[in-house]
Amino acid sequence: MEYNNSELVLNRLKLASYELIKNLFDSIFSSKYNNYTYYMHNLGGFDYIFILSALSYYNNEYLLVPIIKEENNLLISLKITKYVEVNNTGEKGDNKETKVNKKKVVRKTIKILDSNQIIQGKLRNLAKEFNCKELKGHFPYNFINLKNLEYKGELPSYEYFSDSMGLDEYNNWKSNIKVNERIYYDIKKEAIKYLKHDLYALLEIVSKYSNFIYKEFSINITKSNTFSGIALKIYLSSFYKYKYQIKTIKGNIESDIRKAYFAVLVLYKPNYKHKTKAYVYDVNSQYPYAMLEDIPVGNPVLSISQDLSSYFGFVYAEIIPPKNLDFYFIPLRDENGMIITPNYSFKGIYFSELLKESIHFGYKIKVMWGYKFNRGKDVFKDYVETMYNGRLKAKSDKNNSLQLILKLLLNSLYGRMGMKEIENRLKILSKEDANKFMTKKNIIFYSELHENIILRYNNNVNKEIIKFTDLSDETVEKNTFVDNIKQRGVTYSIPIAAASTSGALIKLLKLLNMNDLN
Repeated sequence: MEYNNSELVLNRLKLASYELIKNLFDSIFSSKYNNYTYYMHNLGGFDYIFILSALSYYNNEYLLVPIIKEENNLLISLKITKYVEVNNTGEKGDNKETKVNKKKVVRKTIKILDSNQIIQGKLRNLAKEFNCKELKGHFPYNFINLKNLEYKGELPSYEYFSDSMGLDEYNNWKSNIKVNERIYYDIKKEAIKYLKHDLYALLEIVSKYSNFIYKEFSINITKSNTFSGIALKIYLSSFYKYKYQIKTIKGNIESDIRKAYFAVLVLYKPNYKHKTKAYVYDVNSQYPYAMLEDIPVGNPVLSISQDLSSYFGFVYAEIIPPKNLDFYFIPLRDENGMIITPNYSFKGIYFSELLKESIHFGYKIKVMWGYKFNRGKDVFKDYVETMYNGRLKAKSDKNNSLQLILKLLLNSLYGRMGMKEIENRLKILSKEDANKFMTKKNIIFYSELHENIILRYNNNVNKEIIKFTDLSDETVEKNTFVDNIKQRGVTYSIPIAAASTSGALIKLLKLLNMNDLN
């Protein structure tokens, strides 16, 4: 290949890579594996860019439906559809020996999921923890350029492998790949071998993981895009009871309570005695532990009571912090979305139990209004204890893969409760179709992709406004509740998520403000 014109070479290589990806998917569509689910590790952070770019190049030959998680903008699912011409062999008359071959066009669809969303971690580490027969190999990513794609020669030096292994591992590996006392390295051969190791390792990981989830909980993992989705299915099918009255709340109330949901907080306590040292503490299963406390369930009731002790739920209040508190802990999102813990007065909506606890540390709380819930007791007790005890046993048995699965199941459920119902989607359309589509949806992102347009949008939102009766009389709270609530098929519950993270913070308060703790 001529390398003098680098731009020409890049274009040729790009088209060659497009053809390679097209051939890959065409081979899948021509196989028997229609309506199958495929997994790619780190699909959302890496592979899907190449797939979308390549398949969209072929003039709408493929229908691409990607789904994006709104919280972190990661692609979690990609459906690909193609109309394929196949042989239609049938019988003619009563003579079964005589067959007629006809061509017919069928619609085939496959789904690609990100395995990193269901079993998080680096593939190399996961392969070891799942005790896979095939382990992830090593490849000199930093060595590759346009001029050495067909390199055959001495083993590239350690610096080109440094992203995948340490120096000692490199030297040990180097000593094991000598041929006649000479290290001979074929880039193409090693790339294929490296990819095979990846594929077989991922196949074994997903198979072991899938078999465990199905055996223990009768859940098919391909029906969920994320690990938290799997955790929710397990909880609802094996642990949930109707009396728990978990509700999926929508509309204005969901928006209000979501403001009380502060996901993971990294808490810092200044160390005055040892200016050059820092101490890091990891609290064991903090959020699952908080889920063992009473949680808000049932229908929310809007109240204008100013008595904090009358609430179990969420309260909108003015917060007046004390002076000279060692660690201020009630969080607030500033105008840039950053989470701070102010030492000045501010207003916001918070879990009632966090505000009650803050009074012991000198905070003053002026309640304005809030939402009251029923106290749910032991709603997650069986789930948490099953996963936690199973994890301890797996750790004792040195079953690393089972320990990892149970740890993820234990820690994922509360996060699922706090997810947003709306997922952003992508569409790749012709310019004409894109112009029509943009009149119907809320467009978040627009960009040209070859001859097409790539759009990111939200699904239609339920615009029904929740209406309350007159609140001039406080007694109205006794019979005022919200109808815009789901009971069956719970997809999330923001009150539970907000209460769990607040409960986890409550557990740390005494520790954080101990005067003699350095």
